[in-house]
Amino acid sequence: VGKFGPDTRSSIPKENITDSSATGSVTSTGDDVGGLVGYFRGTSITASSASGTIESDGSRVGGLVGHLDDGSIMDSSAKEVTVNGSSRIGGLVGEFGKGGDSVGSLRGTISNSSVTGGVDGTGDSVGGLVGYFQGTSVTTSSASGTVTNTGDQTGGLIGYAIGDISDSTARVTVEGTTNTSAFVGWINGDVTGATVTGDVTGSSYVGGVVGYLFRSSDQNEITDATANGKTAGTDYVGGLLGGTGGSAPSPPTVLIKNATATGDVIATGDDVGGLVGELDLTGDTIINSAATGDVTGASKTGGL
Repeated sequence: VGKFGPDTRSSIPKENITDSSATGSVTSTGDDVGGLVGYFRGTSITASSASGTIESDGSRVGGLVGHLDDGSIMDSSAKEVTVNGSSRIGGLVGEFGKGGDSVGSLRGTISNSSVTGGVDGTGDSVGGLVGYFQGTSVTTSSASGTVTNTGDQTGGLIGYAIGDISDSTARVTVEGTTNTSAFVGWINGDVTGATVTGDVTGSSYVGGVVGYLFRSSDQNEITDATANGKTAGTDYVGGLLGGTGGSAPSPPTVLIKNATATGDVIATGDDVGGLVGELDLTGDTIINSAATGDVTGASKTGGL
């Protein structure tokens, strides 16, 4: 399906895709390209799948859906896919959602969905599951394979996320630039129950679970998270978290609890840690967490 759903949002959307699949190559020179659907606006995609090579010179390219403008995805997958494009490229969805600026104003979820294969981008927001996510949450979902990107915001699961991520896994090898992680490259939200296995290489703000955490809520949290793999970059590099930032006059604190990073951390610049590269506000807290790998860096370098 090229386009599925109306041009404008309905107060009670009724459009659904259920128990459907597509196999084969999809090639385009434009935007909104997917293995199952190019552009979707509706209620949900459920128990559906796609496999094959999906490639375009444009943006919003996904193994299952190129651009999901409204709705949710449940119990669906992209199997053994190869996804190539410029920006907002994902193994399952290239771009998910189009909403407000904060977590509370967004809608739409991804649950119990998975990807196996490779994702390659040349622009911003590239991820193994989703390239660009603006929604309520991603839960019990996974990505396995490789993710490479020459642009900003690259993640083994999600490249750029506004929303929460819980109980999800990534078994990946990731190569990116700024804001890069084996799990989520850039996030405005919380991460709970992440299990990550694989090496990640980037430049600034590189982490095993989170590359860059945007401070926005009352307290941003990374809890019950595990990263197993080597993390390499220039500065703001950590086995779990690269670093943080925010635009609010009084940015909230960060809580890291029950987190573990087991791989080596290698950087050529400053702000480097076995668990965290940088936390710099009064009230930031690390509880019951550990790092067990070797750490190499310049100034402001520590084992944890």
